[in-house]
Amino acid sequence: MLIRRALSVAATSASLLALAIPAHASPLPGNALTQFVQDVLSAHSLSTGRGVTIAVLSSGVDPSAAGLSGRVTTGPDYTSASGVSLAVTRGTVVATVIAGSGPTGNSPGLTPGIAPAARILSIRTSIDSNQPGARQFYETENANTINAEAIRYAVNHGAQVIYVDDSTRENPGPYLWSAVQYAIAKNVVIVGNDTALSGASGTYTYPSGLPGVIGVAAADLRYANAPYEDSRPVQNNSVLVAAPGNTVTISTGWGIDGPFAAAAWVTGTVALIKSVYPGLSPAMVARALANSALYRPAGGYNTSIGFGVVNPDGALQAAGALAKLTLTAQPGQGVAADASFNQGAPLGTIDAVHHAPVKLAIYAGTIAAGLAMLLAAAAIAFRTRRRKASPAG
Repeated sequence: MLIRRALSVAATSASLLALAIPAHASPLPGNALTQFVQDVLSAHSLSTGRGVTIAVLSSGVDPSAAGLSGRVTTGPDYTSASGVSLAVTRGTVVATVIAGSGPTGNSPGLTPGIAPAARILSIRTSIDSNQPGARQFYETENANTINAEAIRYAVNHGAQVIYVDDSTRENPGPYLWSAVQYAIAKNVVIVGNDTALSGASGTYTYPSGLPGVIGVAAADLRYANAPYEDSRPVQNNSVLVAAPGNTVTISTGWGIDGPFAAAAWVTGTVALIKSVYPGLSPAMVARALANSALYRPAGGYNTSIGFGVVNPDGALQAAGALAKLTLTAQPGQGVAADASFNQGAPLGTIDAVHHAPVKLAIYAGTIAAGLAMLLAAAAIAFRTRRRKASPAG
């Protein structure tokens, strides 16, 4: 769901329970929600996201929102929409879930603020569906172009983590592709949203479907997939991990659930990692999330929940182990932590950035074709210069 006013978390949870469970769902432990909350609290003993700027590419963040005051910088608005109260936008809720500094406790409920010391860079890239001008905006604007420009702006203005709210099934084109690669080259982690709204099996949404972007699936922590009513369960190789799609509300009474909530939790987890290990590459951050995921599916990976449900505390520990790796590590070795990080047997090496071979082949083919054209042009230019340099007959 996009954004809604919740009467209470309990009432919302009750309505979710009444919905149908996806046929392919496999049960998760009954204490999964409580475990996630405990993992967040444990992670806070190691990191609260201090020193990290998170760009929230969404429908706008209210700088005066409770729990965010003094930590929000407002960037450009690519929507040109006016007369909208940012206090009730999805972007404000997402930012609060990621970095709100509201009270925390040991209750089993989901409390906003997984990275409460992080800063937010708000970049308005979309309009909530209930706001004026939304229909015209989505009929005329290109989400990939807007996201590409916003990603570059975020990177150039100090963001270490980028949450992308809006996505599309349209071909990403070279502009979005190059923007994502630019961010990765600058050591910036991108978390893609709306993976779970991809519809038919194998259909990708972008930027989540681009290699290097962390794709997230929503999971209600009572089931393997969130049974929210406005989307089908995700089924594609863009999913790295799942995260709670359970409804989470902020002090105004507004809340988010499904893919928006799931991506917010993963974005906050990434911020915790980057706060302690700022030099860790996006690929290593992805590996830390995958290595530490809980409730791993049969076979270690599937296209519904990726490598499992994100574990903020475990991800920090896995990141610590990865940060200590040297270039002398042999291929195929597992990643083992030292005594302060070791929690059970080390996991074997995995391909944490999991994308379909066909899609990777398409990208590789595009790159190869571009290189071939470049070499051909260079050869023609070289022959032309030689002809010009030859003495007249």
